[in-house]
Amino acid sequence: MSIRLAVLATLAAFLLACGSPWKVLTTSGMPSALAGTTAFAVSVTYDGLMIGQKSEREYVSGKDADTAASFAGDKVGMEEAVRRQLGGNKAGYTFDGGEIEAVVNIKFIEPGFYVGVAKMPATVISTVTFQKGGQVLDVIEVTTTRDADIIFASSGQRMRSCAEQIGDRMVGFLKKANK
Repeated sequence: MSIRLAVLATLAAFLLACGSPWKVLTTSGMPSALAGTTAFAVSVTYDGLMIGQKSEREYVSGKDADTAASFAGDKVGMEEAVRRQLGGNKAGYTFDGGEIEAVVNIKFIEPGFYVGVAKMPATVISTVTFQKGGQVLDVIEVTTTRDADIIFASSGQRMRSCAEQIGDRMVGFLKKANK
């Protein structure tokens, strides 16, 4: 009986590990309204952004001017990372204009930390809304993480890495929508 339970537990863990890298919040159905679309307009927003347990306003107001400016630069860097990753995709999609808009809303950031003996990974949660003419077609939620280590020691590096993962997962979702 215990062998059977161990096998089932292993199988369950394997299936969970192979889960989708996004969560579908709204779907246009099967086939997807995105099927056959290869050109998209992309925007990156930060509507309702929470950093840890604080609103963006609370987070920034508790920082000195240099740290607040650095965080603003990190947000720009995240947008650039999403766009760079989308632009470099090998799946034939373009993200510099199209009838369908992909709105990436970064809604949660846990910057994490790295202090040698202690560390915490960064986590970024975003929604990607695909819409045409103001009508929502599909919405996915993407959660990404980047471990804190010597290579990704700064929070900005980790946040940009998470943003690159968002771009990869968007392309993965579009590939699946086109099957």
